[in-house]
Amino acid sequence: MNLLFLNWRDRLNPAAGGAEVITEAIMVELVRRGHSVVLFTASFPGAQPEEQRDGYTIIRCGSALTVHYQAWRWWRADGQARNFDRVVDQIHGIPFFTPLYMPASLRRAFIHEVPRSLWFLIACFPVNLLLYTVEPLLFWCYRRTRFLTVSASTKEDLVARGIARKAITIVPEAVDVTPLPSLPAKKPEWRLIFVGRHHPMKRIPHLLKMMQYLPEAHFDVVGRGGDVYVSQLKAQAEALGLAQRVTFHGAVPLSKRNQLMQAASLLVSASHKEGWGLIVTEANALGTPAVTYNVAGYRDSVKDGRTGWLAKVNTPLGLAEAVMQALGDSNEYAARRQAAWQDSKLYTIQHSADVFLAGLR
Repeated sequence: MNLLFLNWRDRLNPAAGGAEVITEAIMVELVRRGHSVVLFTASFPGAQPEEQRDGYTIIRCGSALTVHYQAWRWWRADGQARNFDRVVDQIHGIPFFTPLYMPASLRRAFIHEVPRSLWFLIACFPVNLLLYTVEPLLFWCYRRTRFLTVSASTKEDLVARGIARKAITIVPEAVDVTPLPSLPAKKPEWRLIFVGRHHPMKRIPHLLKMMQYLPEAHFDVVGRGGDVYVSQLKAQAEALGLAQRVTFHGAVPLSKRNQLMQAASLLVSASHKEGWGLIVTEANALGTPAVTYNVAGYRDSVKDGRTGWLAKVNTPLGLAEAVMQALGDSNEYAARRQAAWQDSKLYTIQHSADVFLAGLR
């Protein structure tokens, strides 16, 4: 098939996240299988307007705010002439509105999570209030579009917004980490880790408050974020008396990230919600189970009672209690760690691509 992907970021964009990683991993696999792929996305400082990467073509135009309009202009000027068999409209809050200018048979929508309440964390007033108000209308526009998503949680969110259940295909989130060939022993220490963007929606301050209840634990914080926000987090750790027990690593190479995750006793997260929680599965692949808040996305990637632990109450104390439960019973910890590692082996890019192609067809 001749495929076009519309996305507001590509994985080289400094603001890219897990959604871009999994999308482009699927694209690479589709190219390997003989399909032709073009990605239309926003530009960023230092980016080339057009390039070839891993067998697919990237066209960059506009910014994160204007790329949706630029995609429409490009489609009218050049896109239609390329005779695409399917167009994947990837929705990150603001869609590309392809139902307004493409036939239903051509388009598919790909979404990781439905923002709704997150608008108040990812946009400023009054834009956040506007987007929160009009979001139901955005999905009404897509009521005759077939959807691809990554979790049962997001599927239920889509059904609640009027998308037909039978029109939604769940594509498993492939692991971007090769599972360990065997499980090495863990050091007998309480070492916790968070990996991800430093953004208010991740609720890292909750994780710092959690550390107050865990005097034996050390906490590694890995990922990038705005300078002001990271400074605020470091100041909070200092004010809580955690300076000696919390290490802010910032953005690190993938090999270093994986080394830190493998060394940790537990991955911890207090996000408001996730599409799936890819970092959970990646940590599982490296032999590290997760303790998280009981929220959409993590309810899918953390199989509570089998591969990890969901907090009974979504508070710093509730998360700390889940950590104490996890590390307080060595036999149960070992059993769930083993189950998490085995579960991670199910999420291969080949399987994700199989399901994705079925959804396109």
